[in-house]
Amino acid sequence: MKFDQEYFESEVRSGFFVPGIMKRCWAAQMEILSDIDKICRKHNLKWSLAYGSIMGAARHKGFIPWDDDMDIYMRRDDFEVFRSVYKDEMPASCEMRGPVTPGYDNWIWRVVNTAGVGYSDEFMEKYHGFPYSAGIDIFVLEFVSSNVEETKARDAAAVCNLVLIHFLMNAWSTTKAPKGCVPQAITLSELAKVKKKNTWRKELETMLEKHERFCHVKFDRNESILDQAFRLHEELCKRFTAEESDQSAVLGWWLTQKKDLYPVDYLEHTKKVDFENTTAYIPETYDADLRKIFGDWTVPQRYSGHGYPYFLSTENLVLERAKGKMANPYFYEFDSKDLEVTKNPKKDTYKVAVLEILKIMSELLYGLQKAHFADSELVVNLLTDLQQVSIDLGECIEDRYTNAGKIVKRLEDYCEEIYVLYQKVTEAEDLSTISEECESALGELCDNFLLIRSKVGRHILDKKEVIFAPLQYKHWDNLKELFQSLKENPAYDVYIMPLPYYRKDGLMERTCDTVNEKDLFADEGVMVLDAVTTDLTCRHPEYLIIDWAADQYDSTLNVEEKFYTKHLAEITDHLVYVPWIKVDEFTTEETLMMRSAKFYLSTPGVIKADYSFVQSEKMADTYRKVLTEFAGEDTAEIWDGKIQPYEKISEYF
Repeated sequence: MKFDQEYFESEVRSGFFVPGIMKRCWAAQMEILSDIDKICRKHNLKWSLAYGSIMGAARHKGFIPWDDDMDIYMRRDDFEVFRSVYKDEMPASCEMRGPVTPGYDNWIWRVVNTAGVGYSDEFMEKYHGFPYSAGIDIFVLEFVSSNVEETKARDAAAVCNLVLIHFLMNAWSTTKAPKGCVPQAITLSELAKVKKKNTWRKELETMLEKHERFCHVKFDRNESILDQAFRLHEELCKRFTAEESDQSAVLGWWLTQKKDLYPVDYLEHTKKVDFENTTAYIPETYDADLRKIFGDWTVPQRYSGHGYPYFLSTENLVLERAKGKMANPYFYEFDSKDLEVTKNPKKDTYKVAVLEILKIMSELLYGLQKAHFADSELVVNLLTDLQQVSIDLGECIEDRYTNAGKIVKRLEDYCEEIYVLYQKVTEAEDLSTISEECESALGELCDNFLLIRSKVGRHILDKKEVIFAPLQYKHWDNLKELFQSLKENPAYDVYIMPLPYYRKDGLMERTCDTVNEKDLFADEGVMVLDAVTTDLTCRHPEYLIIDWAADQYDSTLNVEEKFYTKHLAEITDHLVYVPWIKVDEFTTEETLMMRSAKFYLSTPGVIKADYSFVQSEKMADTYRKVLTEFAGEDTAEIWDGKIQPYEKISEYF
């Protein structure tokens, strides 16, 4: 599958922040689904999206923004064909797991692209830079016999078996089990090692005996009870065929929730819809089906049935891969030293140069006044120097200051005035005959110099320099209001300097050349600086305003180290962060939003910036609470000052 590289960038969807690494996760899952679809088309097998994936396709034309997995339906007979060929026809790294897989802890079948983490270049290329295991959950539609009595018998046995499975899983999770053991290790002999075995061993033995009598099976006491129970579930699921059925269901859900029962030919009636940058199948009756399960599915409700994002549970495997590059490639880890920013005391060297040139011009004019046009050689030298210094002043400010145009034009006229006087002096046979005329011209030069110095002061020296340093033009609207306000304020000299960036893969390795979007800002009415050639240390702007603060911890984009916030904070009086990320309001009690916020809230730029202006007072309060928990209670007062709602930004300029 082909993805535009921009697809992998972080974004806000439906008020929820989707980090770039999640986009890679989605792409990896779509890649797996593409391989499944090829096999299905080859063998004439039917499939469709299932559950939340249907909802995502219908409501978002892709993934639900806060979802991190992908579900599909496949009918039992088609699934058995798929299962028989997947090993030969799916990529070699892929595995299929299900209730018959030893040690597996679910009745849902799942196809994954790797068991742990993919390290090879081939793996990273195929799965779009996502190093973690990605997969597709396959919900098998089981046949429901037309014979009511047979269906009741099968369902009763299956319910009994699910009760046993849930008992084993729950009891094990609340028991002090032997170190390193998992629920699948439960045998009656293994229970002898469990410290609190008496609280439920007898209960399990009694349950097994009843279960065996009811289901007409025999459990091996020396083998994993849980593995045997999952295998039994699979056997019960396969009891009926399409020919003897008129309905189908995902048995594990149907028996416990009684919500999703479908016609046996359910997957014969699907339609193709847009899904992210590809297409997928959903049932034609998706609206009614979703309403049975979820109610009014058209109104987004944020929840996750598991720990979002699922892949962080295997993060340590990626950290091993990244060892030597950084402590944690995705998340910034707080260091109290990061609160210490040593501001570079060096002031704007351009303004220092302008002041020095103005001083020299003043001294040259004073020298001309003292000369009284008595010594022609001295006067010629002074006029020559004055013209050259005036040219130097024009060149110094022309390429440096947004508002220099009119001043440069005035300096050009000034140089012409100097040249006119120069010609008079050099062409005169006797200076004394034109001394009065020359003195008058010199008086005009002095008066015009005072006007130029005044203009330079008002338009350059007295103004505070503000440099907007956005990362991408597509987020420019986030800063546009502030930009227009400061641009129109005569107290500020405003510039734009987009930060050049490059893209990287899921292992944080560079994947492309640097992108510099400075040309996209050409119509904003101010000078656009090239970050590559601009010496920020020499300029030392009073304000540097950024909209991106992740530094090296963004999972998709990066900038050169000299543009990391720890360095930017040192070469400006005020580093101001105005995040482009605008999400729905939330508090620290909203778990799903908090898990997403981990990717953007506790970042180096938030720590390093002198001020961060976030979307509202409520969000400012959330930032403060999270940062206090992140950095320690003793930092609470720091965040009270640093983190402010955007509505207060005018108070700081």
